[in-house]
Amino acid sequence: MTIAEVLQLADRLVFSKTGKHLDDLQQVVIQGVWQGESYSQIGE
Repeated sequence: MTIAEVLQLADRLVFSKTGKHLDDLQQVVIQGVWQGESYSQIGE
């Protein structure tokens, strides 16, 4: 599974529960976690 697929899946799941799509910051956090970064590394 690629990061693009992960983001699409996460967006669909969030949208199905909240009616809202992921925003840019949420996408950046998911991408950082996918790449094994810590929250502080993502924040930089």
